[in-house]
Amino acid sequence: QDALAATSQHAEEVITSMRTVRQFAREENEAARYGAMMSQTRQLATSVGIANSLLGTSIHVAANVSLACVLGYGGTLVVAGEMTAGVLTSFLLYSVYLGFNVGSLSGIYGDLMKAVGASQRIFAILDRDPLLPAYDS
Repeated sequence: QDALAATSQHAEEVITSMRTVRQFAREENEAARYGAMMSQTRQLATSVGIANSLLGTSIHVAANVSLACVLGYGGTLVVAGEMTAGVLTSFLLYSVYLGFNVGSLSGIYGDLMKAVGASQRIFAILDRDPLLPAYDS
């Protein structure tokens, strides 16, 4: 997010001072700088996407392996007569429901942490002292 904000800020600065950029014939240089910043932002976003996909994949694989283990062990208990098929099925369904809900909580936690980071930036801007004094009438 910080890299994207820096890239957007650079683009805004260049666009608002386009006359100056043109007077010094720096259009190609500024375009190259913007391209490099966008490339860095894309690389960061790609690495974050890869990390998220690996995390999600590992969580789903672990959940499916644990579900298969419970089903296998529960199946042996059903065959041995120590448990009924209905009890095993209800346990599996409850555990799947619980797993989905806990998984959605992790998504909510991620969104909450993004909001905390954004609010910290906003409060830092609000708390800074202005360089120019306010106009007193």
